[in-house]
Amino acid sequence: MFSCPSGYTILNQYCSAYCTTMGYPCTTWGYNETLCYKPDPITGTISATPTNVRINLDVTQTGTTNICFDVSGISEGEVWVSVNNQSEVLFARGDNLCQAAPWITAGNTFAFKLYSGRAHTTLLATATVTGEGYYGGSNPPPQCGPCQSGYSCFCGDDVCRREGTLCP
Repeated sequence: MFSCPSGYTILNQYCSAYCTTMGYPCTTWGYNETLCYKPDPITGTISATPTNVRINLDVTQTGTTNICFDVSGISEGEVWVSVNNQSEVLFARGDNLCQAAPWITAGNTFAFKLYSGRAHTTLLATATVTGEGYYGGSNPPPQCGPCQSGYSCFCGDDVCRREGTLCP
């Protein structure tokens, strides 16, 4: 039985008239030709906006970050989240989506990990979010800026960035 070289996958096996005329008879499995292909590599990206969630503890105990992820070379990926390196729990599943995490708490670190498929074994990317609490006022103290039009401090790292871009 024929197999493809390492890194390749069988696309089709069949009995080919061309191979038969070249002296390769069909096997008992019904084929004498195997077509192999090299699948696209599995890749993925994940981002969090913001990565540093400022929480006014006079007003609320939680803040929100938006997690966006994308996978290619597979039909879907899963994002699992761990708080302070504890056990991971499933956060989201899909191939290209953004989802809010409105439960970020002060003093904690959240690791959002993108895995290939549903096996929860192949890690593709990680985004880390920290919750930072403060007291006083209805607005958080400025982190950076002022920023020019079309730019803001949404990543939480004191850098003005064009709105709609991904955080590092």
